[in-house]
Amino acid sequence: MKSLYKTHFLFLFLLLVIGCSNSDNGNNVDIDTNAKGTILLSGEDTSEVGTTLIVGDIVEGRVDLTGIEDSIIIVEEGATISDDPAPFPPGDPRNVAVFNRSDPNNGFVIVVKDGAISMSIVVESLPYTHACDSEFNIFTNCGSLDLILNENKVIFTDTTVENTDTGAILTLNGTITW
Repeated sequence: MKSLYKTHFLFLFLLLVIGCSNSDNGNNVDIDTNAKGTILLSGEDTSEVGTTLIVGDIVEGRVDLTGIEDSIIIVEEGATISDDPAPFPPGDPRNVAVFNRSDPNNGFVIVVKDGAISMSIVVESLPYTHACDSEFNIFTNCGSLDLILNENKVIFTDTTVENTDTGAILTLNGTITW
Protein backbone atom coordinates (compact mmCIF):
# COMPACT_ATOMS: atom_id res chain seq x y z
CA MET A 1 0.00 0.00 0.00
CA LYS A 2 2.86 2.38 0.82
CA SER A 3 4.39 1.94 -2.64
CA LEU A 4 0.98 2.52 -4.29
CA TYR A 5 0.56 5.74 -2.29
CA LYS A 6 4.09 6.89 -3.19
CA THR A 7 3.49 6.09 -6.87
CA HIS A 8 0.28 8.15 -6.80
CA PHE A 9 2.19 11.08 -5.25
CA LEU A 10 4.90 10.82 -7.91
CA PHE A 11 2.30 10.90 -10.70
CA LEU A 12 0.78 14.00 -9.12
CA PHE A 13 4.21 15.62 -8.88
CA LEU A 14 4.84 14.96 -12.54
CA LEU A 15 1.47 16.48 -13.44
CA LEU A 16 2.14 19.49 -11.24
CA VAL A 17 5.68 20.15 -12.43
CA ILE A 18 4.84 19.88 -16.11
CA GLY A 19 1.61 21.78 -15.55
CA CYS A 20 3.40 24.70 -13.93
CA SER A 21 6.32 24.91 -16.30
CA ASN A 22 4.87 24.12 -19.72
CA SER A 23 1.19 25.09 -19.80
CA ASP A 24 1.11 28.09 -22.10
CA ASN A 25 -1.99 27.94 -24.22
CA GLY A 26 -1.59 31.53 -25.38
CA ASN A 27 -4.85 32.69 -23.79
CA ASN A 28 -5.17 35.76 -21.66
CA VAL A 29 -6.72 34.52 -18.45
CA ASP A 30 -9.87 36.27 -17.23
CA ILE A 31 -10.12 35.55 -13.51
CA ASP A 32 -13.54 35.33 -11.86
CA THR A 33 -13.31 32.97 -8.90
CA ASN A 34 -14.44 32.96 -5.29
CA ALA A 35 -11.01 31.81 -4.11
CA LYS A 36 -9.46 34.07 -1.50
CA GLY A 37 -6.33 33.93 0.57
CA THR A 38 -2.61 34.07 0.87
CA ILE A 39 -0.26 31.36 2.08
CA LEU A 40 2.76 32.64 4.01
CA LEU A 41 5.93 30.60 3.64
CA SER A 42 8.94 30.25 5.93
CA GLY A 43 11.96 27.97 5.86
CA GLU A 44 15.07 27.21 3.86
CA ASP A 45 13.46 27.28 0.41
CA THR A 46 12.07 30.81 0.74
CA SER A 47 15.26 32.23 -0.78
CA GLU A 48 14.23 30.43 -3.99
CA VAL A 49 10.39 30.40 -3.85
CA GLY A 50 9.60 33.58 -1.92
CA THR A 51 7.50 34.09 1.19
CA THR A 52 3.93 34.36 -0.15
CA LEU A 53 1.62 32.44 -2.44
CA ILE A 54 -1.48 34.39 -3.53
CA VAL A 55 -4.39 32.16 -4.47
CA GLY A 56 -6.08 32.54 -7.86
CA ASP A 57 -8.43 29.59 -8.32
CA ILE A 58 -9.52 26.50 -6.42
CA VAL A 59 -11.44 23.45 -7.55
CA GLU A 60 -12.80 20.72 -5.32
CA GLY A 61 -13.28 17.02 -5.99
CA ARG A 62 -11.61 16.82 -9.41
CA VAL A 63 -11.11 13.06 -9.39
CA ASP A 64 -10.33 13.28 -13.11
CA LEU A 65 -7.16 15.24 -12.23
CA THR A 66 -6.11 13.99 -8.78
CA GLY A 67 -7.74 10.58 -8.43
CA ILE A 68 -8.98 11.74 -5.01
CA GLU A 69 -12.58 12.84 -4.48
CA ASP A 70 -12.11 14.69 -1.18
CA SER A 71 -9.35 16.99 -2.40
CA ILE A 72 -8.79 20.51 -3.68
CA ILE A 73 -6.44 21.97 -6.27
CA ILE A 74 -5.13 25.50 -5.68
CA VAL A 75 -3.38 27.62 -8.35
CA GLU A 76 -1.78 31.04 -8.26
CA GLU A 77 -3.31 34.45 -8.83
CA GLY A 78 -3.77 34.99 -12.56
CA ALA A 79 -4.46 31.31 -13.27
CA THR A 80 -7.63 29.25 -13.58
CA ILE A 81 -8.51 25.59 -13.76
CA SER A 82 -10.83 24.71 -16.62
CA ASP A 83 -14.13 22.98 -15.91
CA ASP A 84 -13.50 20.73 -18.91
CA PRO A 85 -12.98 17.08 -17.98
CA ALA A 86 -9.41 15.86 -18.06
CA PRO A 87 -8.87 13.94 -21.29
CA PHE A 88 -6.41 11.48 -19.70
CA PRO A 89 -6.31 9.41 -16.48
CA PRO A 90 -5.58 11.15 -13.15
CA GLY A 91 -1.94 12.13 -12.74
CA ASP A 92 -1.24 12.00 -16.49
CA PRO A 93 0.99 14.97 -17.41
CA ARG A 94 -0.96 15.48 -20.64
CA ASN A 95 -3.79 16.89 -18.49
CA VAL A 96 -1.91 20.19 -18.24
CA ALA A 97 -4.32 21.69 -20.75
CA VAL A 98 -6.85 22.25 -17.94
CA PHE A 99 -4.54 24.82 -16.26
CA ASN A 100 -4.84 28.28 -17.83
CA ARG A 101 -1.86 30.42 -16.87
CA SER A 102 -0.95 34.01 -17.55
CA ASP A 103 2.73 33.24 -16.83
CA PRO A 104 3.78 29.64 -17.55
CA ASN A 105 7.28 30.23 -16.11
CA ASN A 106 6.15 31.23 -12.62
CA GLY A 107 3.33 29.89 -10.47
CA PHE A 108 2.20 27.10 -8.23
CA VAL A 109 -0.17 24.17 -7.99
CA ILE A 110 -1.12 22.68 -4.64
CA VAL A 111 -3.18 19.50 -4.20
CA VAL A 112 -4.58 19.10 -0.69
CA LYS A 113 -6.41 16.15 0.79
CA ASP A 114 -7.04 15.42 4.43
CA GLY A 115 -3.59 14.76 5.89
CA ALA A 116 -1.54 15.24 2.70
CA ILE A 117 -0.20 17.95 0.38
CA SER A 118 1.49 17.64 -2.98
CA MET A 119 2.72 20.95 -4.37
CA SER A 120 4.97 22.47 -6.98
CA ILE A 121 6.17 26.06 -7.03
CA VAL A 122 7.80 27.13 -10.29
CA VAL A 123 10.14 30.13 -10.33
CA GLU A 124 11.71 31.18 -13.63
CA SER A 125 10.84 27.73 -15.06
CA LEU A 126 12.55 25.87 -12.18
CA PRO A 127 10.20 23.58 -10.24
CA TYR A 128 10.43 23.16 -6.48
CA THR A 129 8.30 20.18 -5.43
CA HIS A 130 7.17 19.64 -1.87
CA ALA A 131 4.99 17.10 -0.10
CA CYS A 132 3.78 16.00 3.28
CA ASP A 133 1.62 13.17 4.51
CA SER A 134 0.35 12.40 7.95
CA GLU A 135 -0.89 8.89 7.20
CA PHE A 136 1.89 6.83 5.62
CA ASN A 137 4.99 8.84 6.64
CA ILE A 138 6.47 8.74 3.14
CA PHE A 139 7.21 12.45 3.47
CA THR A 140 7.35 14.68 6.54
CA ASN A 141 4.24 14.84 8.71
CA CYS A 142 2.03 17.78 7.68
CA GLY A 143 1.38 18.94 11.22
CA SER A 144 -1.69 21.16 11.48
CA LEU A 145 -3.64 20.95 8.22
CA ASP A 146 -7.40 21.44 8.33
CA LEU A 147 -9.30 20.79 5.10
CA ILE A 148 -12.93 21.64 5.85
CA LEU A 149 -14.76 20.88 2.61
CA ASN A 150 -18.30 21.56 3.91
CA GLU A 151 -17.17 25.12 4.80
CA ASN A 152 -15.06 25.60 1.65
CA LYS A 153 -11.97 26.31 3.70
CA VAL A 154 -8.44 25.03 4.25
CA ILE A 155 -6.32 26.22 7.16
CA PHE A 156 -2.54 25.89 7.20
CA THR A 157 -1.15 26.43 10.72
CA ASP A 158 2.59 25.81 10.80
CA THR A 159 1.95 23.09 8.21
CA THR A 160 5.22 21.54 7.08
CA VAL A 161 6.09 20.21 3.64
CA GLU A 162 9.34 18.58 2.55
CA ASN A 163 11.28 19.48 -0.58
CA THR A 164 11.24 16.15 -2.45
CA ASP A 165 14.75 16.73 -3.82
CA THR A 166 16.62 18.22 -0.86
CA GLY A 167 14.53 17.34 2.19
CA ALA A 168 14.39 21.02 3.24
CA ILE A 169 11.28 21.91 5.25
CA LEU A 170 8.94 24.70 4.16
CA THR A 171 6.28 25.93 6.62
CA LEU A 172 2.86 27.14 5.40
CA ASN A 173 0.47 29.48 7.26
CA GLY A 174 -2.82 30.95 6.08
CA THR A 175 -6.52 30.39 5.55
CA ILE A 176 -7.90 29.87 2.06
CA THR A 177 -11.62 30.02 1.22
CA TRP A 178 -13.60 29.39 -1.94
